[in-house]
Amino acid sequence: MRLISREKLLYIAKEIFSFLTNKRFLLNILGIILFLSIVIFAVFTWLDKYTNHGQKLELPNYIGEQIENSIDDAKSRSFDIIVNDSVHIVGKDGGLIQIQNPPGGSLVKENRKIYVTITKYKADKVSLEDMRFYGEDFNQITAQLKTRNIYTNIKSKQFDGINQNSVLEIWHNGKLVIDRRKGAKGLVIDKGDTLDFVISSSQGGTSEVPILIGRSVSAADLILSGQGLKIAIEYGNDEVLDQESEGSAEIVMQYPPEGTNLPRGSTVTVKVKSN
Repeated sequence: MRLISREKLLYIAKEIFSFLTNKRFLLNILGIILFLSIVIFAVFTWLDKYTNHGQKLELPNYIGEQIENSIDDAKSRSFDIIVNDSVHIVGKDGGLIQIQNPPGGSLVKENRKIYVTITKYKADKVSLEDMRFYGEDFNQITAQLKTRNIYTNIKSKQFDGINQNSVLEIWHNGKLVIDRRKGAKGLVIDKGDTLDFVISSSQGGTSEVPILIGRSVSAADLILSGQGLKIAIEYGNDEVLDQESEGSAEIVMQYPPEGTNLPRGSTVTVKVKSN
Protein backbone atom coordinates (compact mmCIF):
# COMPACT_ATOMS: atom_id res chain seq x y z
CA MET A 1 0.00 0.00 0.00
CA ARG A 2 1.27 3.41 -0.98
CA LEU A 3 1.99 5.75 1.96
CA ILE A 4 1.15 9.48 1.96
CA SER A 5 4.20 11.61 2.18
CA ARG A 6 4.85 13.86 5.14
CA GLU A 7 4.61 16.96 3.01
CA LYS A 8 1.13 15.98 1.82
CA LEU A 9 -0.06 15.33 5.38
CA LEU A 10 1.15 18.73 6.48
CA TYR A 11 -0.67 20.31 3.60
CA ILE A 12 -3.96 18.54 4.48
CA ALA A 13 -3.62 19.55 8.14
CA LYS A 14 -3.10 23.19 7.18
CA GLU A 15 -6.16 23.12 4.95
CA ILE A 16 -8.36 21.66 7.72
CA PHE A 17 -7.09 24.16 10.25
CA SER A 18 -7.66 26.98 7.81
CA PHE A 19 -11.24 25.78 7.20
CA LEU A 20 -12.01 25.42 10.92
CA THR A 21 -10.63 28.82 11.78
CA ASN A 22 -12.37 30.50 8.92
CA LYS A 23 -14.50 33.41 10.19
CA ARG A 24 -17.56 32.46 8.12
CA PHE A 25 -17.45 28.88 9.33
CA LEU A 26 -17.19 29.96 12.96
CA LEU A 27 -20.13 32.35 12.52
CA ASN A 28 -22.21 29.56 10.98
CA ILE A 29 -21.40 27.22 13.86
CA LEU A 30 -22.26 29.88 16.44
CA GLY A 31 -25.49 30.58 14.59
CA ILE A 32 -26.48 26.92 14.62
CA ILE A 33 -25.68 26.60 18.36
CA LEU A 34 -27.64 29.77 19.14
CA PHE A 35 -30.62 28.54 17.09
CA LEU A 36 -30.66 25.16 18.79
CA SER A 37 -30.40 26.80 22.22
CA ILE A 38 -33.37 29.04 21.47
CA VAL A 39 -35.44 26.09 20.21
CA ILE A 40 -34.61 23.92 23.22
CA PHE A 41 -35.40 26.77 25.64
CA ALA A 42 -38.72 27.47 23.93
CA VAL A 43 -39.74 23.80 23.98
CA PHE A 44 -38.98 23.36 27.69
CA THR A 45 -40.72 26.62 28.58
CA TRP A 46 -43.84 25.48 26.73
CA LEU A 47 -43.76 22.07 28.37
CA ASP A 48 -43.38 23.65 31.79
CA LYS A 49 -46.43 25.85 31.27
CA TYR A 50 -48.53 23.12 29.69
CA THR A 51 -47.88 20.40 32.25
CA ASN A 52 -46.91 22.50 35.33
CA HIS A 53 -43.85 20.30 35.37
CA GLY A 54 -42.57 19.82 38.90
CA GLN A 55 -45.23 22.07 40.48
CA LYS A 56 -47.04 20.61 43.52
CA LEU A 57 -49.62 22.38 45.71
CA GLU A 58 -51.05 21.13 49.00
CA LEU A 59 -54.83 20.69 49.14
CA PRO A 60 -56.66 22.21 52.13
CA ASN A 61 -58.96 20.03 54.22
CA TYR A 62 -62.56 21.09 53.50
CA ILE A 63 -64.31 18.39 55.58
CA GLY A 64 -67.02 19.99 57.73
CA GLU A 65 -66.88 23.31 55.86
CA GLN A 66 -69.77 24.97 54.01
CA ILE A 67 -69.66 24.26 50.28
CA GLU A 68 -70.09 27.92 49.21
CA ASN A 69 -67.14 29.12 51.28
CA SER A 70 -65.01 26.16 50.20
CA ILE A 71 -65.65 26.82 46.48
CA ASP A 72 -64.47 30.43 46.86
CA ASP A 73 -61.40 29.37 48.80
CA ALA A 74 -60.52 26.65 46.28
CA LYS A 75 -60.77 29.09 43.36
CA SER A 76 -58.37 31.45 45.08
CA ARG A 77 -55.88 28.56 45.21
CA SER A 78 -56.47 27.58 41.54
CA PHE A 79 -58.57 24.48 42.40
CA ASP A 80 -62.08 23.50 41.30
CA ILE A 81 -64.61 21.89 43.69
CA ILE A 82 -67.24 19.62 42.12
CA VAL A 83 -70.20 18.29 44.16
CA ASN A 84 -70.30 14.59 43.38
CA ASP A 85 -73.09 13.48 45.74
CA SER A 86 -75.28 14.58 48.67
CA VAL A 87 -76.58 12.73 51.73
CA HIS A 88 -79.07 13.56 54.48
CA ILE A 89 -77.63 13.34 57.99
CA VAL A 90 -80.01 13.91 60.89
CA GLY A 91 -79.02 16.92 62.99
CA LYS A 92 -76.64 18.46 60.42
CA ASP A 93 -77.26 21.57 58.34
CA GLY A 94 -77.26 21.33 54.57
CA GLY A 95 -74.21 22.09 52.43
CA LEU A 96 -71.56 20.68 54.79
CA ILE A 97 -68.74 18.76 53.10
CA GLN A 98 -68.55 15.16 54.38
CA ILE A 99 -66.20 13.44 51.92
CA GLN A 100 -63.35 14.97 49.90
CA ASN A 101 -61.34 13.36 47.13
CA PRO A 102 -58.35 13.87 47.00
CA PRO A 103 -58.21 14.29 50.77
CA GLY A 104 -56.80 17.36 52.51
CA GLY A 105 -53.00 17.47 52.62
CA SER A 106 -52.55 15.81 49.23
CA LEU A 107 -49.93 17.31 46.88
CA VAL A 108 -51.50 18.02 43.49
CA LYS A 109 -51.00 20.18 40.41
CA GLU A 110 -52.67 23.47 39.66
CA ASN A 111 -56.31 23.43 38.47
CA ARG A 112 -56.92 20.07 40.18
CA LYS A 113 -60.58 19.09 40.52
CA ILE A 114 -61.75 18.19 44.05
CA TYR A 115 -64.79 15.91 44.25
CA VAL A 116 -66.92 16.27 47.39
CA THR A 117 -70.06 14.83 49.03
CA ILE A 118 -72.18 17.30 50.98
CA THR A 119 -75.18 17.13 53.34
CA LYS A 120 -78.61 17.76 51.86
CA TYR A 121 -80.46 20.98 52.53
CA LYS A 122 -83.80 19.14 52.72
CA ALA A 123 -84.45 16.00 54.77
CA ASP A 124 -85.30 12.71 53.09
CA LYS A 125 -88.95 11.70 53.27
CA VAL A 126 -89.96 8.52 55.12
CA SER A 127 -93.24 6.72 54.39
CA LEU A 128 -94.86 4.97 57.37
CA GLU A 129 -97.97 3.65 55.67
CA ASP A 130 -96.62 0.10 55.67
CA MET A 131 -96.62 0.00 59.49
CA ARG A 132 -99.38 -0.82 61.97
CA PHE A 133 -99.65 1.45 64.99
CA TYR A 134 -102.95 1.45 66.86
CA GLY A 135 -103.01 -1.21 69.60
CA GLU A 136 -99.39 -2.25 68.96
CA ASP A 137 -96.74 -2.37 71.69
CA PHE A 138 -95.06 1.03 72.06
CA ASN A 139 -91.58 -0.42 72.63
CA GLN A 140 -91.75 -2.53 69.46
CA ILE A 141 -92.97 0.46 67.43
CA THR A 142 -90.13 2.58 68.83
CA ALA A 143 -87.56 -0.04 67.75
CA GLN A 144 -89.01 -0.20 64.22
CA LEU A 145 -89.06 3.59 63.85
CA LYS A 146 -85.49 3.88 65.10
CA THR A 147 -84.27 1.87 62.10
CA ARG A 148 -85.89 4.55 59.91
CA ASN A 149 -84.30 7.42 61.87
CA ILE A 150 -87.65 8.46 63.37
CA TYR A 151 -87.75 9.35 67.08
CA THR A 152 -90.58 8.77 69.58
CA ASN A 153 -91.86 10.61 72.63
CA ILE A 154 -94.62 9.75 75.12
CA LYS A 155 -97.09 12.62 75.07
CA SER A 156 -99.42 11.16 77.70
CA LYS A 157 -100.86 7.93 79.11
CA GLN A 158 -104.49 6.84 79.27
CA PHE A 159 -105.87 4.24 81.63
CA ASP A 160 -106.79 0.86 80.18
CA GLY A 161 -107.72 -1.87 82.63
CA ILE A 162 -106.83 -4.64 80.18
CA ASN A 163 -103.94 -3.53 77.97
CA GLN A 164 -100.97 -1.40 78.83
CA ASN A 165 -98.15 0.20 76.84
CA SER A 166 -100.28 -0.01 73.68
CA VAL A 167 -100.44 2.78 71.10
CA LEU A 168 -103.71 4.74 71.31
CA GLU A 169 -102.86 7.95 69.44
CA ILE A 170 -99.94 9.45 67.48
CA TRP A 171 -99.34 13.18 67.03
CA HIS A 172 -96.94 14.90 64.61
CA ASN A 173 -96.13 18.62 64.80
CA GLY A 174 -99.17 19.16 67.02
CA LYS A 175 -101.57 17.32 64.69
CA LEU A 176 -103.32 14.03 65.41
CA VAL A 177 -102.27 11.63 62.63
CA ILE A 178 -103.25 8.18 63.98
CA ASP A 179 -105.94 6.94 66.36
CA ARG A 180 -108.54 4.18 66.60
CA ARG A 181 -110.28 5.33 63.41
CA LYS A 182 -107.36 6.67 61.40
CA GLY A 183 -104.49 4.48 60.19
CA ALA A 184 -101.10 5.31 58.67
CA LYS A 185 -102.20 5.38 55.02
CA GLY A 186 -100.47 8.27 53.25
CA LEU A 187 -98.39 9.17 56.32
CA VAL A 188 -95.03 10.59 55.13
CA ILE A 189 -92.72 12.58 57.42
CA ASP A 190 -89.15 13.92 57.36
CA LYS A 191 -86.28 11.68 58.34
CA GLY A 192 -85.21 12.67 61.86
CA ASP A 193 -88.68 13.86 62.95
CA THR A 194 -90.28 12.96 66.29
CA LEU A 195 -93.69 11.34 66.77
CA ASP A 196 -95.61 11.97 70.01
CA PHE A 197 -97.50 8.96 71.39
CA VAL A 198 -100.48 8.50 73.68
CA ILE A 199 -100.20 5.01 75.17
CA SER A 200 -102.32 2.88 77.47
CA SER A 201 -101.52 2.30 81.13
CA SER A 202 -102.87 0.07 83.87
CA GLN A 203 -102.11 2.80 86.40
CA GLY A 204 -103.96 6.06 86.98
CA GLY A 205 -107.18 7.01 85.28
CA THR A 206 -110.51 7.79 86.88
CA SER A 207 -113.71 5.86 87.58
CA GLU A 208 -117.29 7.04 88.01
CA VAL A 209 -118.86 6.27 91.38
CA PRO A 210 -121.89 3.99 90.88
CA ILE A 211 -125.16 3.92 92.85
CA LEU A 212 -124.47 2.04 96.08
CA ILE A 213 -127.50 2.97 98.22
CA GLY A 214 -129.79 0.00 98.67
CA ARG A 215 -127.06 -2.52 97.89
CA SER A 216 -125.38 -4.84 100.35
CA VAL A 217 -121.82 -4.08 101.41
CA SER A 218 -120.47 -7.24 99.72
CA ALA A 219 -122.20 -6.37 96.42
CA ALA A 220 -120.96 -2.76 96.57
CA ASP A 221 -117.42 -3.90 97.33
CA LEU A 222 -117.45 -6.21 94.30
CA ILE A 223 -118.67 -3.40 92.02
CA LEU A 224 -116.15 -0.86 93.32
CA SER A 225 -113.25 -3.32 93.03
CA GLY A 226 -114.02 -3.82 89.37
CA GLN A 227 -113.67 -0.05 88.88
CA GLY A 228 -110.47 0.26 90.87
CA LEU A 229 -112.15 1.87 93.89
CA LYS A 230 -112.27 0.87 97.57
CA ILE A 231 -115.09 0.83 100.12
CA ALA A 232 -115.04 2.07 103.72
CA ILE A 233 -117.87 1.56 106.19
CA GLU A 234 -118.74 4.33 108.60
CA TYR A 235 -120.51 3.15 111.76
CA GLY A 236 -122.64 5.22 114.07
CA ASN A 237 -123.26 5.04 117.80
CA ASP A 238 -120.23 2.80 118.27
CA GLU A 239 -121.94 0.09 116.28
CA VAL A 240 -119.63 -2.63 115.01
CA LEU A 241 -120.79 -5.57 112.93
CA ASP A 242 -119.15 -8.91 112.62
CA GLN A 243 -117.78 -9.90 109.20
CA GLU A 244 -120.81 -11.93 108.16
CA SER A 245 -123.31 -9.27 109.24
CA GLU A 246 -121.24 -6.51 107.67
CA GLY A 247 -121.30 -8.17 104.26
CA SER A 248 -125.07 -8.40 104.20
CA ALA A 249 -125.72 -4.97 105.70
CA GLU A 250 -127.65 -2.55 103.48
CA ILE A 251 -126.06 0.74 102.42
CA VAL A 252 -128.21 3.75 103.34
CA MET A 253 -125.80 6.57 102.43
CA GLN A 254 -122.66 7.03 100.31
CA TYR A 255 -119.99 9.67 99.85
CA PRO A 256 -119.13 10.91 97.32
CA PRO A 257 -122.47 10.59 95.52
CA GLU A 258 -123.10 8.62 92.37
CA GLY A 259 -121.68 10.06 89.12
CA THR A 260 -118.57 11.51 90.79
CA ASN A 261 -115.28 10.81 88.96
CA LEU A 262 -112.58 9.65 91.34
CA PRO A 263 -108.93 8.70 90.69
CA ARG A 264 -108.56 4.94 90.67
CA GLY A 265 -107.54 3.66 94.11
CA SER A 266 -109.77 6.20 95.90
CA THR A 267 -112.19 5.22 98.67
CA VAL A 268 -115.99 5.54 98.74
CA THR A 269 -117.41 5.84 102.25
CA VAL A 270 -120.80 4.28 103.04
CA LYS A 271 -123.14 4.04 106.02
CA VAL A 272 -125.08 0.86 106.57
CA LYS A 273 -128.20 -0.38 108.32
CA SER A 274 -127.79 -3.62 110.11
CA ASN A 275 -130.38 -6.36 109.65
